Amino acid sequence: MSQIAAETGIHPTVLARWKAEAIDNLPGLFTRGASETEKMRKQYEAEKEELTRQIGQLTIEVNWLKKNLQKSTSAAERREMLDREHRDIPLKKQAELLDVNHTSAYYRPREKDEDTDIELMHRIDEIYTRWPHYGYRRITKELQGQEIPVNRKRVLRLMRRMGIYNHQHHTYPYLLRGVKAARPDHIWGIDITYIRTKGGFMYLAAIIDWYSRYIVSWELSQSLERSFVLRALRKALATRKPEIINSDQGAHFTCGDYIELLKENGVKISMDGKGRATDNAITDLNFWPTYASNELLKILQYRLK
Repeated sequence: MSQIAAETGIHPTVLARWKAEAIDNLPGLFTRGASETEKMRKQYEAEKEELTRQIGQLTIEVNWLKKNLQKSTSAAERREMLDREHRDIPLKKQAELLDVNHTSAYYRPREKDEDTDIELMHRIDEIYTRWPHYGYRRITKELQGQEIPVNRKRVLRLMRRMGIYNHQHHTYPYLLRGVKAARPDHIWGIDITYIRTKGGFMYLAAIIDWYSRYIVSWELSQSLERSFVLRALRKALATRKPEIINSDQGAHFTCGDYIELLKENGVKISMDGKGRATDNAITDLNFWPTYASNELLKILQYRLK
């Protein structure tokens, strides 16, 4: 002690006191260290257990989603969900999650295939517009009758792509047998037709008042997406409301959005019987008997040249 005091210049009494304090407190230092270590270990174990629980829960949820996705969608629909530009999930992993064959996930259609699809979609448009109650099986049969080599799967895929295949098919009875329009806005009819242009087709959705033959509303579209039919209907309902509206059983008029819009406005829904084109003959745009409707088609055809 004396030697240390001489070398450091610290009084021996101070050194003795420090030594005594160190001896008294040294066991406590190790005890505190062990306590902190045990606390950290328990915290780590708790976090590990929570992460394991979350991983297990996510695995259950992913498996549940995959199972229900497989039941409610076709392989073609799931393939369309693939995001080839996604940075964080590789395409192979996406294919696994969507239960899609990973080799088909990398397939990209050739330009020739795409051109053929476009041509076939125009044919499907024509058939669907003429017979909107036809499903993909009857449309396939009609195409095959025109000597077009095609199968049901391809027609179904293209109809889904065009937005004219409807899983939610809400049909209603025909309410107008023996009923005559007695006043304006008593009965409306709605229909779709296509207009040929130099560039292909345009589609016309129109609503006509059965009593006055007045064209209540109309919309044009380059495709058969349902939105242009809903636009025509909303525009008509913004100014007046019919007691009854009649249509065919096409996908545009049996989808949930169309039905809900009519219900919200208190309009009774009437639909032609399948294969009974004469039920909606007054509205049928392909055979409109009135001067006004023919003039409208002429004007539209002139504008679209």
